[in-house]
Amino acid sequence: MALGLSIGVVDKDVAAVAPLADCFVVLQKGRVAWVGGGASLSADAGLLHGMLGVRRGRKGVPT
Repeated sequence: MALGLSIGVVDKDVAAVAPLADCFVVLQKGRVAWVGGGASLSADAGLLHGMLGVRRGRKGVPT
């Protein structure tokens, strides 16, 4: 974080990417739809399914 480095990752494997960053941005149709931390992203079933199209209990999604 001290370096101020930004990296774009496109992935639906929330469990794999959640520990990698301090902040996540979800885009829909090229616009920012959600911004928050990994814990918030993992905990919000509506966001996971509604915006990312993934459901809890599937590979890569925390239960």
